[in-house]
Amino acid sequence: MELGLSSLFLIGKPFEFFLRSIKLHDVRLWEIVDENTLRLDEQKVRTLQKLRKETDLEFTVHAPFADVNIASLVPEVRQMAMSRLRESLLHASRLEAVAWVMHPGLRGALTTFYPEEEWKLNVEAIVSMATLAKELDVQICLENMPKGFSALMNDPESFNRIYEEFGRELFKIVLDIGHANTSRTVTAFLDMFREQVVHIHAHDNQGKLDLHEEIGKGTVDWPVVAKKIRRSLCRTIVVESTKGVEASLERLRQLLNCSTDRLS
Repeated sequence: MELGLSSLFLIGKPFEFFLRSIKLHDVRLWEIVDENTLRLDEQKVRTLQKLRKETDLEFTVHAPFADVNIASLVPEVRQMAMSRLRESLLHASRLEAVAWVMHPGLRGALTTFYPEEEWKLNVEAIVSMATLAKELDVQICLENMPKGFSALMNDPESFNRIYEEFGRELFKIVLDIGHANTSRTVTAFLDMFREQVVHIHAHDNQGKLDLHEEIGKGTVDWPVVAKKIRRSLCRTIVVESTKGVEASLERLRQLLNCSTDRLS
């Protein structure tokens, strides 16, 4: 099991800060958040490809999420979202990412009038991206969302609904522990999807708001969660805290009894 860091804590900073952080933090796994100042483009991809060849780094890529709604009832918005996701997935393929993370669709202003249409569009988009990911030989991972958020998928049942129709090989799951803590479903996800959860976002909160706190500073029962993670088929975990990043990494290393050092 490989531990690493998400670049989420670097959002808003120049790409050079990300490159500098790679040198400062002694981990070999990085999740590139393909968003805002860190949005991938031709030049960034070439830089990261070169860096990957010169080192033993591994990447996961988090797809764009700001104003990206694959379930939008507005065709132009949905088309923009799919275009951004396809671009991100192609970049992930070129970087030989071990996983590509995407968010499910969101409820919108017309939900009351079209309660099932958004779900249908959400599923169609997920199937479309999963098909492309398979062609590109990239592992697609769908992320659970926080409770109270407008997302269509924030509980195990919503994931199981798609699996029952298309099978559990359509996509894998990235379990966002902080998100699941807001709905008290962390252990439920790990119990129901022991073989599907292959990637994890680790951060903490007080069980209400998605604050991306330092691990151990919230209400997540980390000893219990760590035990279940060790029994799962999870292959990669990234700290997604935006505060106390190094402390979170060290705490997670202790909990899982595995090293964050780069492999020789």
